[in-house]
Amino acid sequence: MGVIQYAASTSNSQDWDLGYDWQSLRAKLTGDAVRFDTNHFDTNMMTHPFAGTFYYIAARGNHLSVFESFLFAASASTLWEYIGEFREMVSVNDLIVTPLSGIAFGEALTQLGVFIKRSSSTPVYQVLGAILAPSTTINDAIDGTPTPRDGQLDALGLSRVIGHRFSLRVGMGVVNGGPAQSADGRFGLYTEIVNAEHYNAPGKKSELLTDGAVSRLDLEGAVDSRGLRDAQADVMVAPFAYYAHSLVRREGVLDGQRFVIGPTVGFDYGLHAYPSRVTSDVDRIAGVHVGGLTVEYRKLGAFVHVRTALDVRPEFAAVNAFALEAYSAHRGALDALPTVTRNESYYFAAGGVLAPSVELGIEQWTLGAQARFESYWGIEGLDRHQEQIRNETTIHDRRTLGRVYVSYAPIVPVDLRLEVERRGRSGEIGNTNATTSEWAFITSAGVRF
Repeated sequence: MGVIQYAASTSNSQDWDLGYDWQSLRAKLTGDAVRFDTNHFDTNMMTHPFAGTFYYIAARGNHLSVFESFLFAASASTLWEYIGEFREMVSVNDLIVTPLSGIAFGEALTQLGVFIKRSSSTPVYQVLGAILAPSTTINDAIDGTPTPRDGQLDALGLSRVIGHRFSLRVGMGVVNGGPAQSADGRFGLYTEIVNAEHYNAPGKKSELLTDGAVSRLDLEGAVDSRGLRDAQADVMVAPFAYYAHSLVRREGVLDGQRFVIGPTVGFDYGLHAYPSRVTSDVDRIAGVHVGGLTVEYRKLGAFVHVRTALDVRPEFAAVNAFALEAYSAHRGALDALPTVTRNESYYFAAGGVLAPSVELGIEQWTLGAQARFESYWGIEGLDRHQEQIRNETTIHDRRTLGRVYVSYAPIVPVDLRLEVERRGRSGEIGNTNATTSEWAFITSAGVRF
């Protein structure tokens, strides 16, 4: 259907650099017609992740493994690039982003949906589980093999067999970005599934978790009088991981330690409006990774608990060139920039992300700190119109985030939080640079379960 629609429509004609002939196919197969495309930012970093997720969950719901479902998504994406969009150059970024974002979002949603389906049989949970894991639900109904329910449920009807950590927050923030100051409303959702059976069972346990070991979904946003000023989505999956715990139960409370480590695949998308920026455009960075690493250690106790975590990941990303406005003002050579940077203000980059965090809890009080360091360098030599670029210049961008918070839990599962946050953003194009930073002071209320 998609191939017929593509051939009959002219909506993509601006991307038709090739024809329906052998020379075009040969150029794709030899790599001569394999380049970065020049589509809009959200076409590449929202529409294609949605397609990749659809490919992945279609396969995963048919009881294929994580790896098999990823291969299905990668094959579907490759077939579309080479055959479906026959008249276009093969898009390097689509070949990377579509399957990797598909496994990240698809597996995270599948794990969350199956966890809900394993929990209480109430209509709310059943509907929610079907929404989060639609392909699994449909195929289970056809095959007559419903997801088995766990016998151990908590007060909310959620499974106590599989490890999970959920939180939902709302709050208000005051942002100070140089001479500019504003107020906003905040919201956040965090989900984590550790697919270890008997996660809360006392005793010593160590095992290699496979086929979707750990999944995390972290969503944050902020809205002010102008609309959405911040949105962050970070989705991570460890297809397999080593898990260990040593736990005892004292007076109904678990005491001991947990440890998990594994390689990760993920997708992240972030937009942010900095108050100090002259332009009204929001800053965007979105990327995928494979070959990352997640490590987490938790010390549990009745009065004291500690959690430390570290995520390290290489990144392929689409990045708004933060210094572009300054570069243009200084009359920098536009023909030294990638085509997509000139037309859409972003570029394709390779980079890395380092994200440590620590949390210390004493009875009802919790003190925590988080940091995130990102750095990106433009990838050269694969522009759609590479032959038109003269003396291609280097592009480099950085983004940092630091948070310190203290929270108090008057009753379980509610907690009240005070938080200080600092964001930094900088970019360079050749010898031209731009930088900004902002502070935010946030109060919020949340539930954790």
